[in-house]
This record gives sequence, structure tokens and C-alpha cells, in this order.
Amino acid sequence: MSDPKKYVKKITDVPVLETGDKTMRDVFMVTDQTVGSQEVTAGIVWVPPHTQNHTDTHTCEEIFYIIQGKGKILFDGTPVDVEAGNMVFMPKGVAHCVNNDTDDPIILVWAIMDSLSNLGELADWHEIEGAHGKDWSPWPFL
Repeated sequence: MSDPKKYVKKITDVPVLETGDKTMRDVFMVTDQTVGSQEVTAGIVWVPPHTQNHTDTHTCEEIFYIIQGKGKILFDGTPVDVEAGNMVFMPKGVAHCVNNDTDDPIILVWAIMDSLSNLGELADWHEIEGAHGKDWSPWPFL
């Protein structure tokens, strides 16, 4: 086994990415590139107030843990209320998105059971200038 320290990441170790439509920001912390993971990709997402992010559908299962905020997860278009402390299981093949209809951001940890290179997720994402390596305590939606 290589140095086990490479398997521990801080949020400041990876770039902050944002979707082209600015409906969410993400840090991809566990990937094939960051830690060598071939079967799991995981990170943290911020969905700003009064925003619904893009709809995703995957060929593998995914989970979310809501750290902060409340809103709705749409499962094939059907809304389900979620709030901080909820764990959400997303079956493969189910179209899903996060709808934040509140005045506060939703922050969630997510994990998907595939490598980032197989997902093709980042086509319209870009890195947030100056955010990589910074303390995020007041960030990202002030």
C-alpha cells in the first residue's frame, strides 16, 4: 500500500467547481485522480437559495447526506422534502435533482458508486477563480 495519507483529503485540497448555469458548486474529493478510487466518487455540493440544479441520471447508485438546509429532492419528477440530517438513497436509473426553495443554501455530501472518469459529469463545469485552497467558512454563497 502506498502512503495512507493520500487517502485523507481536506476540502481545501481540491478545486471548487461550478456548473455553467451556476445552480451548484461542488468539490470532488474522492475520485480516481485524487485518491485512486476506481469504484466510488464523493464530494460536497452547495445549492444556492431559490435554485434547482440540473437533473442527473446514473447507471449506478448514489447517496446524499444533507449537512445543512432543507428543500426537495425530485425522484423522476416527484418531490420529496429533505432537511439536515437526512440520508437519501438514489437508485440507479432514477432522474434526480435538488430544489432549494428556501433563503439558505443546501449543503450535502454525496457518494456515487463509480469512478469520476466513467461519469462524464464535468462537461460544462468550471473552476471558481481564487477558491482553491481557501478557508470556506464564510463561503460559498454570501
